[in-house]
Amino acid sequence: MKLIPKLGLGFLALVLSIWLFGSLTIKTSIDALSRALSEHAVTLNMESLDILERDIFRKINHFREFLLNPELRKALSLSNQEFGEMKDVQAYINEKDREWRSAGKKIITPFEASLIDAPVSRLLRDKMVRYEEVYGEKNAFAEVFVTNQFGGNIAQTGKTTDYRQDDELWWQEAEKSGIVIEGMDFDESSETTALSVGIRAQDDEGRFAGVIKVVLNIQGLLNSVKELELRESSQGAKRFMIDPKGEVEYADVLTDARNVRGRGFFKKIKGAKGYFTAPGYLHSGRSFFAYTLSEDRQNFKNLGWYLITEYPEEKIFEPVRKLRLRLLIALAFLSVMAVMIALVLSRAITFPLGNLRDAVTEFGKGNFDFPLRVVTKDEIGQVTAAFKKMILDLRRSTTSIESLNREIEKRAKTEAELKDLHEKHVASHRAVKNMLYDLTEAHEKLKKAQKQIIQSEKLAAIGQLAAGIAHEINNPVSFVNSNLATLRKYDDALTELLGSYEDLKVAVESQETQKAREALSRIAKWKEQWDLKAMMTDLREILQESQIGVDRVRKIILDLRTFARSDKGTVGKEDLNQIVQGILNIVWNELKYKVDLKTEYGEISPVNCNAQEIGQVVINLLINAGQAIPEKGKVIVRTYAKGSEAYLEVSDTGTGISPENLEKIFDPFFTTKEPGKGTGLGLSICYDLIQRHGGRIEVESEVGKGTKFTVVLPVAG
Repeated sequence: MKLIPKLGLGFLALVLSIWLFGSLTIKTSIDALSRALSEHAVTLNMESLDILERDIFRKINHFREFLLNPELRKALSLSNQEFGEMKDVQAYINEKDREWRSAGKKIITPFEASLIDAPVSRLLRDKMVRYEEVYGEKNAFAEVFVTNQFGGNIAQTGKTTDYRQDDELWWQEAEKSGIVIEGMDFDESSETTALSVGIRAQDDEGRFAGVIKVVLNIQGLLNSVKELELRESSQGAKRFMIDPKGEVEYADVLTDARNVRGRGFFKKIKGAKGYFTAPGYLHSGRSFFAYTLSEDRQNFKNLGWYLITEYPEEKIFEPVRKLRLRLLIALAFLSVMAVMIALVLSRAITFPLGNLRDAVTEFGKGNFDFPLRVVTKDEIGQVTAAFKKMILDLRRSTTSIESLNREIEKRAKTEAELKDLHEKHVASHRAVKNMLYDLTEAHEKLKKAQKQIIQSEKLAAIGQLAAGIAHEINNPVSFVNSNLATLRKYDDALTELLGSYEDLKVAVESQETQKAREALSRIAKWKEQWDLKAMMTDLREILQESQIGVDRVRKIILDLRTFARSDKGTVGKEDLNQIVQGILNIVWNELKYKVDLKTEYGEISPVNCNAQEIGQVVINLLINAGQAIPEKGKVIVRTYAKGSEAYLEVSDTGTGISPENLEKIFDPFFTTKEPGKGTGLGLSICYDLIQRHGGRIEVESEVGKGTKFTVVLPVAG
């Protein structure tokens, strides 16, 4: 092949390499942005659902306490006694219900007005107002009403659509199970979109006495997570809530329930959390979806929701599109420049070579008069000048042609041999020198790279677990914060009681009877409102719960700090069981949703090891075990001693490893995970770390049944 085509192919390969690099850069940017956005959206969804559920439970507990109110119990007892003495109680309820309904939505009948003005109704309204004052939330409740055991209303905060309630499913469920939560829907009585709660009331003997219904204003619930939604408004995010059956419960402004089971995005929702791209639901075009399933800790019906955040794909990937356009422009410019440089270089090289080639051809024919021009000053020009000088010397030579040819031939051969020997010697010397230098430099780089890879894997593991650790810390912090609010409420009540006793003491000492009576009246009223014994019991429980929560956060942070700090390479006598338990505290949130974890700690002598490096091995094995389980399974962690060796086993009931892959799992960069979910370095690093400690790591696996890794380390001494 001629020189110009070779140069052309070389520059073409360079241009293609540049384009390939640009394409890989764009794809990597899109993948990184998708992962970062999904992790951010899922974390935000989890925080929103946590706030929403805590708000619902707090409001439910606010009215569950009211069931112990003496006036409410008395009113229920009298109403049940009165209705029980009727000859046909259902006929009476049905007659009142017909009168109630026939009056229309706007008219309040005298009978209904008497229920709204009843003492228990006033207590209900006071309870609503007290909650709104304590928590600073307006219109938290749409309405609250109480029925007796026969299904008739005995107290209500406002007008309701009907009088009879025992034919309603929520009433029947509350009577049977104690408490029921209806799904989000439009409440006709309060004419608001609401979430209704039915709570069973009992008499002193534990018998069914009636039902209290609390209608929570959905707008008040959603305001609790509004601040989190505002963070995403700049990204064009829209959030909506659906139940697992595909009914839309909430979408920015709540609308009537819509069925989305046939929509493409609903079919892609699998598991408790994740992300994907699909045709938009609240946006036109394609959208990026991130979803999270609420945990529903109380196992209440209708309280398991998917919270979905939808981003317009066009908007969130706009920076990547701009980057792609700029890269395309830059690549086009570089391509043009490469072509121009190729043309200039080919011209600069081929012209003097062509001139020299023509001269050699003519001289070979015996034409020593051919005009040979030296057109460049580079190496080609120097060769041309030397060749021209040689021809001139030949022409001036008086030596016969034969002897001259023999002399030239001999000298050329000798010079070539000497030059070849010299070049070989120089090249050999340079190669040895470079080889020694490269080996030394490579050895140092290898040591640094090995440390960096181990630290990177450690930080990658922490990054992978960060969202779960944050959620694990957030839970105890949240209920400690809630307990503090209750403590503030109890503090205010006790301060009020102590003030009344102080006033009583002053009145008694000064023999002011009227003031003493007023102080006693306030104390009696306080006792009607508060149960001091229950309050003190609750205070002890609150303090105990808060201490447990703070200890839990402290332990997680200590374990995480111990694992994440920079490795100093120190080796000492360490408790292997303690190392394993510390790592379990860190990775537990990553495993708990689909793993049934069982630990079996044996009595083991201390092991001479670097605690952080062994922790790195344990965390990699646990994360791999969790990822090997597709939906639900079991992980067993077991330690025991045998002779002078300590054993650590991590076994799972996951998918297992095929025989052809089992021999390659410890090879660097070998992975069976999807692209972007693994580097293939985790098990390779584990293998090197265990070898460095003088131990060994073994694996047993069967496809479809699971895998067991066994780490063997020598005990100290």
